[in-house]
This record gives sequence, C-alpha cells and structure tokens, in this order.
Amino acid sequence: MATVIEGNAAPFVENGTKFAQDATSEPNGLLASYISGLNGFQLFFTVVAILIAYDQFLYIYRKGSIAGPRFKIPFMGPFIQALHPKFDEYLAQWASGPLSCVSVFHKFVVLASDRDIAHKVFRSPTYAKPCIVPIATEIMGSSAWVFLMGKAHTEYRRGLTGLFTNKALSTYLPVQEKVYGDYFDKFVAASEANGGKPMPFMGFFREINCAMSCRTFFGDYISQDAVKRIADDFYLVTAALELVNIPFSIYVPFTKCWHGKRIADAVQAEFTKCAAACKVNMATGAEPTCIVDQWVQHMMESKKYREKIAAGDLEAKKPANLIREFTNEEIGKTLFTFLFASQDASSSSTTWLFQVLAQRPDVLDRLREENLAARGGDRNQPFQLPMMESLPYTNAVVKEILRHRPPVIFVPYVATKAFPVTPNYTVPKGAMVVPSCYPALHDPEAYPNPDAFDPDRWITGDAETKTKNWLVFGSGAHDCLARTYVPLTMAAMIGKAALEVDWVHHATSRSEEIRVFATLFPMIDYVTVTHAIHRIDGIVTPASAAFLAPELAEQLRSSKATALFTCVPLLETALNAADATGISRDRIFILPLPSDKKEKSPFTNIDDLVNEAYEGVARKKQGVETHRFLGILPMRHIYGLVMMGHVGAYRGDELIHCLTKVQSHKALVSSPNF
Repeated sequence: MATVIEGNAAPFVENGTKFAQDATSEPNGLLASYISGLNGFQLFFTVVAILIAYDQFLYIYRKGSIAGPRFKIPFMGPFIQALHPKFDEYLAQWASGPLSCVSVFHKFVVLASDRDIAHKVFRSPTYAKPCIVPIATEIMGSSAWVFLMGKAHTEYRRGLTGLFTNKALSTYLPVQEKVYGDYFDKFVAASEANGGKPMPFMGFFREINCAMSCRTFFGDYISQDAVKRIADDFYLVTAALELVNIPFSIYVPFTKCWHGKRIADAVQAEFTKCAAACKVNMATGAEPTCIVDQWVQHMMESKKYREKIAAGDLEAKKPANLIREFTNEEIGKTLFTFLFASQDASSSSTTWLFQVLAQRPDVLDRLREENLAARGGDRNQPFQLPMMESLPYTNAVVKEILRHRPPVIFVPYVATKAFPVTPNYTVPKGAMVVPSCYPALHDPEAYPNPDAFDPDRWITGDAETKTKNWLVFGSGAHDCLARTYVPLTMAAMIGKAALEVDWVHHATSRSEEIRVFATLFPMIDYVTVTHAIHRIDGIVTPASAAFLAPELAEQLRSSKATALFTCVPLLETALNAADATGISRDRIFILPLPSDKKEKSPFTNIDDLVNEAYEGVARKKQGVETHRFLGILPMRHIYGLVMMGHVGAYRGDELIHCLTKVQSHKALVSSPNF
C-alpha cells in the first residue's frame, strides 16, 4: 500500500505545482505589467499613496472607538503642534472624552483624562511602565532606577526611602535655610540695582531651586560655579524631553536632543565626582548634612552589619535602612533623576506661588502672621520640622498652589503588552498611555469652583478627604518619593520669604496665560532675535535674567560680545554691564514687553531695526514690496508647508500660507490680485 501511495504522489504534486503556477502567473504578470508601465514619478507616488493608506489604516485601527482626529496627517501627525504645545489644546483634548488619542510619526499616544483610568494606569505595572517621554531613556540612561520594574525597582526604591524620613529631612533644613537666605539677599540686590523697576524673576526662581536641590543633595561637595552652570544649562535637558521627538535627532549635532544629552552627561559626571568626595569625607566619621551623606552613611552601616554577621555576631543590631553598596556612578545617576524630577516642577510651583501671593495680599498677610507666631515673634528663628504642625494655613497655601497650578499635568507610560484600560478599549502594545493629573485636580465635584485659588478649602472644606483626586505626586509603585519633602521645602521657603522680603507682581496681558514646558509656567517670555542674528552669521550667547551687572559684564567680556539685547526691566543692569565692557549705547537694543509704555525711547528696539532694514529697498509704489511669494498648499502637503515656513523666515520673506480647504478656483483668482 505504501508503494501505491508513493507511486501516485509525484503526479499529484506535479499537478498541484502546475495548478499553483497557472493560478498565480496571471496576477503576477498583471502586477509586473502594471509596474513596468509606470515611470519613476508615477512609481514614487504609487508607493507614497500605499504608505499613506497603510499609515491611515493603522491609526484608525488603533484608535478604535475613543476620541481623536478622524484622520491622521500622513506620517507626522500633529508634530508641529507637539513642538509648541498650548495648554488650551490639552484642555480640549481632555474634554473630548475619558480616553482620546493622537499619533505622531510612528508613536501612537492614548491620553487618559478620567481619574479612575489614570489610577489604573499608575497601578498596573504588569501592563505599563513609566517612560517619561520616549527620548528619556537615551538622555537619562536606560539603567536609571526610575525605569526599573518589579523586584529590582522595589528594592532600589526601598533603599532611597530612608533618605526622606522625618529624621533625614530635619538634617537638610540648615543647608536649605542658608540657600534661601543667600538668594533672597540676591533678589533684593537685583531689584535695587534695577532701581526697583519691574524685572523678570523666573530665572532667579530656576536658580534658587537648582541651588536648593544641589545643596540638599551634595552640601558643600559641589561648588557654587557648578551650581550656577547647572542652573543655566539644565533648561536644555528639559527642552529635549518633548512628548514626541524627531526620530534619531539625538545623534544630530545642535538639535535639542543632542544638547540635552550632552548636558545630562555633564551633570551626571559632576554628581559622580561629588559622590566620590562624600565617601572620602564620611569615612572620617563626619556627621551627615545632606542627602548623599545620609545615603553613604546607610551604606557604611549596612556594610558593618554584614561584616559582623559574617564574623558570627548574630546579636548585631540591624540598621534601619539595610542597603547594598552603590557605586559613585549609580549615586550620580540617581541624584540626577532627582534633579530632573524636581528642577522644573519646583521652578513652576515657585513662580506661581510668588505670583499668586503678590496678587492676593490677604493670603500673604495671613501667611506672614502665622509664620511669625510659629517662631515666637522672632523672624530670624530658623525653620524647624515641628513647625509644620503649627502652620496649617501655610500648608494649605502650598497644597492649594499645587492643586491650582499642578507642576506635572500628566505622566507618560508605555504599554508593555496589550492593556485593557476599559471593558471597551485596549491600548495596543508599544503605545504610549498617558494618565493625566490636571483633570482630577480640577474636578468640580471634588473641588468646588476649581479654577479659584482658595487655601481655605483645605481647612474648612473637605478637600483633604479627596485623596483619589490628589494626583500631584502620581500614584502606585512609581509615585513621587518626595511627596513629604516637596511641601516641607515649599513651606520653609515661602515662610522665610514672607518674613524677610516683600514683592510686587506687575501683571501683563499674558500673566494668566499658561505655558507648557514640561510643566506649567506663567507666560512671561518674549520673542528673541536669535534666528535673525544667526541669519547674518552672528553668534548669540544667552544671559540669565538673574545676573547682576558684574556677572553680566563677565559674560559679555568672556564671549567678546559687541552688542546687547535686553528689555526695559533689565535695562539698568544691562547699561552698567555694557559700560564696564566698553559696549556703546548705540549697540544696546530693546526687546519690547507687553507692559512697556508706548513712549519714545533713546534706545533702538526691534521694530526700529525692521523698519531700518527696509529704508533702502526700492519700491514700485509706497507700501508695496518689490516682490512677494504666495504659497498655496493643501494641508496634506505638510512637509512643503514646514519648509516654506522656515526658509521664508530665514530669508526674511513675507509668505501667506493658505490652510483652508483646497479650492483651486479661488486660489488661482486671488494670486494675480495679491
């Protein structure tokens, strides 16, 4: 029987093979014939059309039933909006539904505005892990402890928790008290040098928070020059951490990601040196005064305990925080993550805190009275940890500013596998899922009149009971280690400021606008002239608004600057620095602010420079340029639009981009009229 089967098998296979060839030869021939009939131009657009169709299909399939744009801008999605995020757009996205989505390049992003869904993401480590933003692992290092999962993360975190106990926190207060005192003196000196006129203070707030963090981490192991350098440069790290970046931009010189990576590496190297110096000092029996001292002391105590156990001393007392040995590099990298987590969030909260209290003198007066009473009427008495219990109103002010203007509005995670966040929707594996904190903190059911700043809601109201809505520090296994430390340091800072200095907020038309830059800031920036200077092959060296005249003069001198752009609030400092370095008054230019008075200034401003550039240009008739370009593009030609926008701005052209629906007749008719 086997012989019979073998005998019939070959003809069957041959027939089957011939049948398959006959069945497929015709379609293959048609495809080959179609392709061979296309020229290069047609073939290119055929391939592009197929890729666009696939990109749209993938987006629609992933989107499913949740809110989001019906179609995706081919390939790039809303990338331009992602480069310059607007807070109103986030509000609209959250309002569109409990789950919504966007797709930028290859990255599909699901935003969760619902409080309970946010908690589910925070508390589902088997389905999702923190990614901060996709580029973060490359900038901070994939081995950073914040990216660890499971047992490895739990054990690492357990070793760090001991650095934030009440006992440990009390050792950091003297260092912080000195930082606050030094910088408040600097604030006053800067205002006096400016003649008491309005001046931007966000640069000061960034520096004081950076100094406070670095001194709390490393005490005197880190130099003031290093603190200043980190405060000035760390902005570039934050700028690189956008929700979605251009692929591979970290390898392209002078991009934001490239700059961010270089600064991150430099800061980690500085922190590693400080850790080494700490180990040498603590080996002499020194008492801990900062976080790294506490950490090294815990390592030394743990090592001695293990040596005693190994020697047979079973009665040896186990230390409260039994941890392993950490290398200098591990310490440096870990404390870099602390700085990353704190720098911009703390700067945001500080900026809002000083602004809101200046606008609410009734709140500031109550806060002053409470802090003076807690110090027994002696405003020079340093802040002590037990004071926190006698400062209910100060604590309420701090909690309310964190709720009213939360520094962190969402925390990006990545789905490690298909994640059923609701019965009706599953986040695809590899997609970003972003639990949002802001909607829960502005839920009118939990916090009536949520857009009002009302500290009393934490005293006479029931805000303290709304623990599920309190997502300022996240939730779950990766919640913020510093949930006690942050309110403590903010209360210490604003209490000391209220007793020692006074301040006034000069509101502008944009003071209440919210700028999203990794966190929330008041919109007080102005347009710079960096691109214009680069256009004429110039070199720009940015200077901190917190500089005093001698510091600015040193930067002007070292950079060999020949001109200076400033603004009215900083003009006196700029003039003193310019005089010290030989920059003449006709080389000082003013960048206008919305609050500037409309009066003639002896200094040239940006509008004057623009008008001067056109004085020698021949015109066919008054008010008409010699030539203009009109670009009429449908939205789907987004790459052409981006190119025209940047090239035109670089050349100084005036362009009109028609972004309405494609209406060829109207576009063609309007062209000659233009």
